[in-house]
Amino acid sequence: MNTDPIKDNHNTQQLKLFLNKNKMIMRDLYEEQHFDYTYRRKDNLNNTSIKSWIDHVICMEEEFNKVKHTRIVIDQSNLSDHNCIKFDYEYEITSVERIKRKEPVKNVTLNWTNQQVKLKYYNRVKCELESIQERLSNTDNIKSKNELKVELSAIINQLSNTFINAASMVKNELNKLRQKKRKPIGGMKFKRWWDNTLQQLHNEVIESYIKYRNSNFDQLEKRTYTDKKRIFRLQKRYNIQLLKNKQLKKINELFKLDKQQFWKKIKAAQRNNSKNELNLQTIKEHYTKLFNEKNDTVLDIESNSGLDDFNRKYQHHEFDYKLETNDISDIISSLPSGKSIGLHGVSNEMIKCAASPTLVNILKNLFEKTINSQMVPYLFNISIIKPLIKDEKKPVDDTGNLRPVAISDSLANLFESVLLKEVKK
Repeated sequence: MNTDPIKDNHNTQQLKLFLNKNKMIMRDLYEEQHFDYTYRRKDNLNNTSIKSWIDHVICMEEEFNKVKHTRIVIDQSNLSDHNCIKFDYEYEITSVERIKRKEPVKNVTLNWTNQQVKLKYYNRVKCELESIQERLSNTDNIKSKNELKVELSAIINQLSNTFINAASMVKNELNKLRQKKRKPIGGMKFKRWWDNTLQQLHNEVIESYIKYRNSNFDQLEKRTYTDKKRIFRLQKRYNIQLLKNKQLKKINELFKLDKQQFWKKIKAAQRNNSKNELNLQTIKEHYTKLFNEKNDTVLDIESNSGLDDFNRKYQHHEFDYKLETNDISDIISSLPSGKSIGLHGVSNEMIKCAASPTLVNILKNLFEKTINSQMVPYLFNISIIKPLIKDEKKPVDDTGNLRPVAISDSLANLFESVLLKEVKK
């Protein structure tokens, strides 16, 4: 309102009406102040200073006791003609769950079938691998298992960040190139949905219009021209929708490449996607109980006894197990594409497209240290549990009708694949 409440004028009256209507109050007027102005300017004509209290702390009437210690502060470092007002506000946390809730993190995705994209990503990852390899070699001097566990977990985290950052940088680079292709001022508009099919239909529309015009606007030629224009517009709308819907674009490309996979995707999309109606806390308690309570059988007791004997015998033993580089390379190349991504946001495609002798050597040393020290890094023990409905005909609010699927990190899955291959030898 730009008014001092002490002054009785139109703006002051409007301010008071506004506060009364909305049940608000100027909290700073109820506190003892050392200074009675928030705005000051110099009057050169009379050589005096004009002061007024036009800045205030306004709160709801029911929050009067929550706003405390409002005070006008004059500071020499403040070069403005307004003084600041300082105050304390008591905020009561009503829901811990609401604060902990975060926005879902979007995983970085690239077109991994594009060779140029893969090459850009490969080169960016390759530049960062030397520092990781050097850091991994420094772990040879670490004797404590706990310190080694922490350091290996940090190295895995650094490697994951290298994959994700490289993919993000490549994606940003491609987006900038795409922005450059857009229409310059006064230039021809660039349309991403314009393809060869649309160009051919556009040429047919022009030809049919020329014929229609040369025929002295014959009704038969008009009908042909109208049909051509309608087909062109339908194709144009289809292309625009295809560009907006990425999933539809993938299915369209799949139809051209692999008909069998195309129909699998179509059948999967036609299934009834029932949603889980259980409370998140109920599911959490159910799976906590499921994964922590033991049903001791004779076989379990014998297995635990064997594990206890092994741990006592080799508790302070340092193994010297060696892995084959070719085995790790083969496992990386055979990683399936299009799988769900774990907690750290690293996909199988990121590992496959970054595969190099340096990366294979890093993974080899990392896995060997994990095996020989008989310790698993912290990041390998974390998974995302997604409850899937077993039978859609049964109640979806029954915990017995849910199947827990654990989505582990890609590096953890790679380590498990290496162990499985070694056990089978």
